[in-house]
Amino acid sequence: MMWISTEALFREVSPSRKLLSGSGSRKLRIDEGVVYCICAPSIAVTSKPTKFKPESVKAAAQLYRCIRRAYSNSRRSPPKASLECVESSLPEIEETAVSKAIQEFVFSPTPIDSFVSCESASAVVAERVPKTNSLLPNFPHWVLDKEMVTDRKHQSEPSIISAPVGDDVTTKEILLVKKGICFSLAEGPLPKLGGSDSNASSGPSESKGESSGSTNESVERETSARHEQALWKKFQRILAHLCYDPTNSDDWYRAGLCLNFKAELICDRLSPITEPYESSKFFAAAVGDLKATSVLNEKRELSKLLSQQFDHHKKNEESSLTFLGKDLSAFVRYPWTKFSELRACAKEIESLQTNLGGAEKESLFGTPQNERSPAWLEIERKFTDEGYGAWETAWGGIFVAALHTMAKKCLTTALYFAEKHEKEGKACDDPAYDISECLGTHYYSELMGGGQYGYPMRKLNGFMKRHLAEAAASHFLMALNFVPPTDSDSLPEEPTYEQHFMIGKCNEKIATTLAGEAFQGEDSILKDDQPRTDRAYECWMNRALESYALALKLAQRVNKERGIPSQGGGSSHGVAEIVYRIHATRLKVLLTAVRQPKHERQAAELEALRLTTQHWYDERDDRDTKIEEGKVRALVWEVLSDVVAAMAQLRIDYPYFHRSIYRHTQALLCAPILHDPDNALRGSLGSVPATKSYHLRGLNMGVCANSAEVIIASLFEKKRPQLCAVWVTTPAAPSPFEVLNDTVRKYDALRSKYIGAFIDCMKLCKRRETLESFLGWTTLSQRDLPSFYEASASAKGGVPSFHQRENLSTASGLLGRSKRHVNAAIAEILMYELEVEAKKTAQKEGNVEQANKDALMGLLKAAFACFLRLNCPTTDPHWQTVQIENGTSWEVETICQAHQTIYGKANRYEKGGPDHPSENQSPWYVKMASLQAAVSKCEDVFPSLAQKRRRGKSKTHAGGTETAAESTHAHDAATTDKLENEEQIVGGKSDDKIAKLKVAPKKKQKLVVKPKIKTKMVVVSVPKKLKVGDTFEVKVKIGTQTKKVKLTVPEGKPSKLKFPIKLPRRTNIGKKKKGGPATKKLDAQGKKRKKATKSK
Repeated sequence: MMWISTEALFREVSPSRKLLSGSGSRKLRIDEGVVYCICAPSIAVTSKPTKFKPESVKAAAQLYRCIRRAYSNSRRSPPKASLECVESSLPEIEETAVSKAIQEFVFSPTPIDSFVSCESASAVVAERVPKTNSLLPNFPHWVLDKEMVTDRKHQSEPSIISAPVGDDVTTKEILLVKKGICFSLAEGPLPKLGGSDSNASSGPSESKGESSGSTNESVERETSARHEQALWKKFQRILAHLCYDPTNSDDWYRAGLCLNFKAELICDRLSPITEPYESSKFFAAAVGDLKATSVLNEKRELSKLLSQQFDHHKKNEESSLTFLGKDLSAFVRYPWTKFSELRACAKEIESLQTNLGGAEKESLFGTPQNERSPAWLEIERKFTDEGYGAWETAWGGIFVAALHTMAKKCLTTALYFAEKHEKEGKACDDPAYDISECLGTHYYSELMGGGQYGYPMRKLNGFMKRHLAEAAASHFLMALNFVPPTDSDSLPEEPTYEQHFMIGKCNEKIATTLAGEAFQGEDSILKDDQPRTDRAYECWMNRALESYALALKLAQRVNKERGIPSQGGGSSHGVAEIVYRIHATRLKVLLTAVRQPKHERQAAELEALRLTTQHWYDERDDRDTKIEEGKVRALVWEVLSDVVAAMAQLRIDYPYFHRSIYRHTQALLCAPILHDPDNALRGSLGSVPATKSYHLRGLNMGVCANSAEVIIASLFEKKRPQLCAVWVTTPAAPSPFEVLNDTVRKYDALRSKYIGAFIDCMKLCKRRETLESFLGWTTLSQRDLPSFYEASASAKGGVPSFHQRENLSTASGLLGRSKRHVNAAIAEILMYELEVEAKKTAQKEGNVEQANKDALMGLLKAAFACFLRLNCPTTDPHWQTVQIENGTSWEVETICQAHQTIYGKANRYEKGGPDHPSENQSPWYVKMASLQAAVSKCEDVFPSLAQKRRRGKSKTHAGGTETAAESTHAHDAATTDKLENEEQIVGGKSDDKIAKLKVAPKKKQKLVVKPKIKTKMVVVSVPKKLKVGDTFEVKVKIGTQTKKVKLTVPEGKPSKLKFPIKLPRRTNIGKKKKGGPATKKLDAQGKKRKKATKSK
């Protein structure tokens, strides 16, 4: 088939459908991005057209000109699929020296952040100024010199790898078509997750890695993998166009965005390195706990503090690894979210390392100071040990570190060329203002997670946290400098309040890294003429509050003249976000000061008052803010009441503003220690005198925790799929703050904080029923992304099982941590109720049989249910690796204590099990024996509860047969043998840390075709002589056969019991009871029930 020339084809272009008609037997149509060749021009085509590939290079070149002319006067760009169709017929071209140099610069593992010396104290306190833009040292500067590029082109002239045969097309013409297609495919919007580019089928991947999970990839993984592949294709196009114009700042910027988007995608699917919620920082500790936790870090001089942080950072660098290999292109080419492709990537990196020498291997996999196993072997060992979740997470940290390094290279280069073009007067689609703001957001996103990526992933140290905050603040300051100056009365075209707001957040982060500096001078108040030396913490926190105040002033002005769009539920509340940040920072400053040791508290509170009394929500003229002796406590309380007023009013003005509820709750919980830190004996369970409590909105007389409970419960007033009233709203043009807060991990972090605060508040107020209801909500909630990916990795990328069956002792992700937290809180409340009932029993001389027996049995049943919800039987190896003897597991402590309270110390150990532990046995042995005895007794006393758990764990196989799971908490011989050989495991004589329990293989059941059956309810009377927990036997006659059924007398001792029985249809049954009077037959009882129903 030959193509018609462009001149003959181009005659008519329809606006909706480009129809290129010619005088011949063919028509060419460009419809929705696909090139079609349609025969029979006069006949309307109703069937789907066929897509053809151009037969020759000449036809492809002519078709490209036709497409360009068709879209020359159109706002739309040429269809991508059409250009790709043309490109598929063009021959491949060798890479030039420029393209090789640029790719080597981007994919080289050279980090752009290097530190050789510690910061000086004067440099830390000094005001930050924007850095000057310059190219990175390893950038190939010769590509910018036209003469050197020309010489190198002559040395290595680009040639066509596969020359066209029989086509009268010159190499120059092919290169021009290639360049035009490269430019067209490089421009346009970047792929979005769930967009048309990401949803396009990527086709089968022929990878040499293991493909055991490729046939069972989940839908979420497939969608994310297609998005990663779409980003890689876009990145290839942009990088190819950069080889034609290395000074194009727009292409460098878009290349950095592609890498940044992929890094964000992976970060959202990794478990957080640091816990977003810390109970110790949210609540007010009692006096005893405050004294124990106040000496967390000994205060040091600023120079010693900086030196210590730098040494800690250097040690972390020596024991961690950022990259694997010398070429980072594999981390862009392979999708991390697809398990089979990730395995192929690991195999490729392994093959590259085998070709290196010994010295290079040592430099890549470890350092001379580090004698641990090589990083590659450590990661691969996780896979061979079937720890697929840990293996995938380890590679995820390396992927993110590599992508961040390449993205910062591209963005830094883009900023340099953009500023150079602006000075030369050249127009750019992405100005230096946007690029600098993007770099600042990128640095702050690394800081916001609180973790350092690489292998192993670890928590950010003080030195690295301060470096990232300074880098982010420097780029936000640089963005402000790019804004053209205006008159004092007029606003700039670009609103600058967002940059000031982000600078304030960076300064606040810097201040937190310097809180360990020792206080200078005496604790007493200085006179007016006496000089005072402020700590670096106070200097940076003061700059943060000043930046917030300036941002608020500018935002209020912009909102008044132009209006700031706000959306409820997310992080787009406009001015409210800045108001909240100011007063939330004031509250954190107060709490940091009051939690200091007693000998430093006065100086810390004076410092806090100097910071917080400069920014008021309720600006009254009659307020006396002068700091004098004897007025410290009164001023602290006045600042606290002002903060609470701001938080309460924000919720009234913005009904969907959820951040203020969290801080409002924290302020009420910490009111006792802010009122009197030396006498806060009960912490958050204390109270405040009525003369002060009425100043705080929402604080009632009595226990402060009860007032805080009402505030935090407003986020959990009804059942929601996301568990709490938090939503994500993405505006059309998000600010840097909105970009950071619209990520999935920030959304999960907010939910984790609110859920943790709610659970702890309910635990303090002993609301067991509320927590049990919330636990039911979590059962119907969906997994969060990190939990889903870790569970899916266990199935090698397949669909994970329902989260209700997972082991809570090792559960991860937001949902797993929440379920574990609420279950432990319920167990802790049960322990409190058990102590109350035990005291009542002791007051009645220990007569358990007559006093509080039913209440104690109910508590034992609830404690048994808590332990069953762990889904971790006593035979699980988890109990052999975890120290349960120190009382950290509330579920274990509660069930053991309840069993001991009811049955006494003599019955703590199961009959027939291990002997009573002697004095030489370890505490682990004693606790494990008590746990097994308690679980075994509960299985006998509450068989329905244990059987329900067994039914929940039964699995249906593909053949249609059901196999009931064995008893998950039975005290079997395997555990008894383990306890008898306890010294080999606990004593350390065995090399294996985890004992491998022998489990009998399950027998396969044959599929049997069963007849149609029906279910009948049988009602029998309970013998009067039997007690609760006793068993009796009932014989049920089914046709000609007799079936024996054992029943247990439940709690409450009912007079009759009803149980179902399955039998074939048209079968009569009768029943007899052993040990009691004979009951009537079922037919007679059925007639009575029918008569009673008719009478009703």
